[in-house]
Amino acid sequence: MKLLRILLLLAALFVGLGALALALVFNSSFQTWAARKVLAQQPGAEVSLQRVSAGLQRVQVEQVRVALPEGVLTLPSLDVHLPVLDAALR
Repeated sequence: MKLLRILLLLAALFVGLGALALALVFNSSFQTWAARKVLAQQPGAEVSLQRVSAGLQRVQVEQVRVALPEGVLTLPSLDVHLPVLDAALR
């Protein structure tokens, strides 16, 4: 009986941690932080953005600025409709 209780507690812990991780992944602040971190590691271009919000079918990016030696590209808003899970799995 004690082993069953321990297994149930571990299962509940994993489900809770999974739900917390899922909530974090779909949090706009976390997505913005992660995108900025990845963009900061890219050599040759200075890229900044204000906000990223990605869902299962849509990605929104606001205030994108890309500075290259050839010039500067500024996008006030970028809205892409695509199945994010399908794109991530390819």
